[in-house]
Amino acid sequence: MEHVKIVGLGVVASAAYGIAHDMITAHLCIEYFTRDHPMLVPTESPVLLAVVWGVAATWWMGAFLGLLLAAAARWGRYKPLTARELLPSVVRLFVFVGVCAFVAGALGYWISHLGGFHRYHFNPEWATADKTPRYWAVAAAHTTSYVVGAISGVGLAIKTWLQRKHRGANS
Repeated sequence: MEHVKIVGLGVVASAAYGIAHDMITAHLCIEYFTRDHPMLVPTESPVLLAVVWGVAATWWMGAFLGLLLAAAARWGRYKPLTARELLPSVVRLFVFVGVCAFVAGALGYWISHLGGFHRYHFNPEWATADKTPRYWAVAAAHTTSYVVGAISGVGLAIKTWLQRKHRGANS
């Protein structure tokens, strides 16, 4: 049963992060969600899009993280860890991912604002000088969240296994 709790922790934490992340990014550049992604719900509400996309785009990463953590925390001969014991590490992971996404978004905005790169498939209706930097901020933040989240999730699973091994050797 604890395996299921750990997988659930990964899914819930990822979805919560996704909603919080998209609550910010959907308000920065709604076109990222309405023009560059398939329509999941027929709305232009940034709040509704943030909730729907926040869950739809992250639950699977949370399941992956949860499965890795469950394996690292429960399988093998060393003393197993519980979902409750893993919670602080998972929270730290998502805070770290959020900080990295913020920095990447700020850099994406700044570089685009300076004219360092442009969108190649502009939609003239919305790709204004004001919206292009915001688009790149959102794109950079999203890409960074996935990359840093995946790498950090694997790192957390390895750290968890090593922590168990170390505790098991000293018990």
